[in-house]
Amino acid sequence: MIRRPPRSTLFPYTTLFRSINGYRFNERLSSGIGAGVEFFDIALAPVFIDLRYNFRKDAFTPFVALQGGYSFPLENTYYNNSFEYKGGVMFNPCVGIRTYFSNNSALVLSVGYRYQQVNSTRIYYNGWEEVVAERTNLYNRISVRLGFLFN
Repeated sequence: MIRRPPRSTLFPYTTLFRSINGYRFNERLSSGIGAGVEFFDIALAPVFIDLRYNFRKDAFTPFVALQGGYSFPLENTYYNNSFEYKGGVMFNPCVGIRTYFSNNSALVLSVGYRYQQVNSTRIYYNGWEEVVAERTNLYNRISVRLGFLFN
């Protein structure tokens, strides 16, 4: 039986810090590459592609976005048990609004669906025999994000 590590008390909910650097093709369509740090049951470093479409060209505009990529583990062991985390795919479609409060800065609010897969292997001993247990954790979350946009 594999015991699930307890949720972190420092970050009891999925917390993230992200940065996206992109290119705006026109006033409505943009694409970028992002990276960050997220905390599920373990700390992950996602690397992803961000595609975004703004519905209007105004200072206040609704948008849709799609992010997809891979999350790499930032830790590999838990107490005396040997865990090897391999990371997994991530996917995040969302809708939101963007409003400029100066010529070069905007506030961005979005809501979406967050899918994260984390593959892991645990090696432990059952008497004299080494047992290798592989596991895939699937995280399905509603994401609510507040961010800043700098041009």
